[in-house]
Amino acid sequence: MKLRELEFEGLMGLIEFLEKLSKKETPEERETFAEERLSGFFPSLTAVQEMELFYICKSKNRDAFNRFRDEYPDIEMDETGKSQPKDKRYWEIKEKALNEIYEFALEDLKKNFFQDRTTNKVNTQVYNAKNLSALKNMDKQKSEIYIFSRKLFVDNFKGDDFINSKTFNNIEKTMKLIGIKDPSKFLVNVINYCKGKKREKIILFLEHLFDRIEILSYDTELSSQTSKDLLDGINFVINKNN
Repeated sequence: MKLRELEFEGLMGLIEFLEKLSKKETPEERETFAEERLSGFFPSLTAVQEMELFYICKSKNRDAFNRFRDEYPDIEMDETGKSQPKDKRYWEIKEKALNEIYEFALEDLKKNFFQDRTTNKVNTQVYNAKNLSALKNMDKQKSEIYIFSRKLFVDNFKGDDFINSKTFNNIEKTMKLIGIKDPSKFLVNVINYCKGKKREKIILFLEHLFDRIEILSYDTELSSQTSKDLLDGINFVINKNN
């Protein structure tokens, strides 16, 4: 059976059946039980599709269901619910969220002819975290001063819950996992771009950039075009510093 053959009432009936089957006391427990069993009926769902389907079931939103069915009509269904779900790439959920924020920022920048009128230039921060435009446009940086520059930068934000040595140690390890032998040749650009700026003018850039690098470490097969573009951008910056 394919998703295109499923009606909204059929999905709601399935959820109601699973919740009754659970024999749990609270609505939250019954809902969790139903979600856990739902994957057996839809074994081929991606992480993003699973998230969208869970939202539909929780909200009982008919319009959302119709959009979901129209977008993914060929999703396979197992009416017995006994199929083993495929492994999920949950990093796709975070990537989708980051990309949606990016698209919103890009649209706003285009409307204003790339004049960023947002407070603390948040659109520009989001844009640069994905495209690395600011880093690509920098002159060659001296990676040998990275450790010293990093210390000065972190010390300037003493006590910060994100801009600290632990965060940079973790991102350096993550970059080595994706095959970047010398992360300093990239991160020196990040430090020098951020230094001298107030926290609120760089924090979104750093958080989004480091989240995207973390996602890249999970997408080992480079199945996402976003991952490919980010890795190309990182290597572009590194090659300028060689």
